[in-house]
Amino acid sequence: MRILPALRCLPVFRGRTSSNSSKRTFTTRASSSRFDCRAEAGITVGIVALPLAMAFAIASGVKPEAGIFTAIIAGFLISALPTLSCGILLVAFGNYTMRSEVAWGAVGSVVLTAAVVPFIEEGFFRGLIQGIILRDNRPLTATLLSAGVFAIIHFLKAPEETTTSVTWASGFLSLAHSFDQFAEPMLVLAGCTTLFLIGVILAHARLRTRSLWLPIGLHVGWIFASSEFNKVAHRELVVLPWLGKNLLVGIVPLFVCFVSWILLGVFLKYGVARKS
Repeated sequence: MRILPALRCLPVFRGRTSSNSSKRTFTTRASSSRFDCRAEAGITVGIVALPLAMAFAIASGVKPEAGIFTAIIAGFLISALPTLSCGILLVAFGNYTMRSEVAWGAVGSVVLTAAVVPFIEEGFFRGLIQGIILRDNRPLTATLLSAGVFAIIHFLKAPEETTTSVTWASGFLSLAHSFDQFAEPMLVLAGCTTLFLIGVILAHARLRTRSLWLPIGLHVGWIFASSEFNKVAHRELVVLPWLGKNLLVGIVPLFVCFVSWILLGVFLKYGVARKS
């Protein structure tokens, strides 16, 4: 998803003659128009998502402003720092190489995505799904079930270029192919397992704090670190099940998530306890 395509217009002006000035002007205006529409959409979603997350926080029994900034920043650091450290080590060992050119427009879109999507998803998965399961089940059951739903929904993805032409049935065809990945055991082990653990960690944070702010911070950190790293570094090889297409797929990322879980436990034991 490219939310800041206007920045992509900058390379258009490199090494071009004046005969293409009208074409450049049209390209700039078109990109700016798309940027305005998508930026407005992102802001609108953010305005809707923040009250939604606050509503679920109130339903959890805390004030909407209670520990919001501390929880979000702590969650961000707990998930982002180990993930980025893993990326740096993978570059050092040659599994990734730094890109010669960085698409800064795409980098900006990741920032906006990381700032908006966690509010929506945490409100849905940890606020709604986990909250409903908690009504009639033990916390452990709610944690595992909500994490399973989270992992399966995020793992479902149709292969690229499922069809060469777009018709009224294209959406149904993509939906049917979304389950193709489950036919590859290595991919399931590498991808779905890590997503499940992330879901467990997010559910654990929600239960311990009775709030959505810490899970939101963790979610922001994982999206930001993984996506931004993929924008500035290029994957050299996929070695399933050890290392997949990004920093959240594979046994190595699974181990890194366990490190984040340990850091989360330390924060919950000392940081939260000291505040209370």
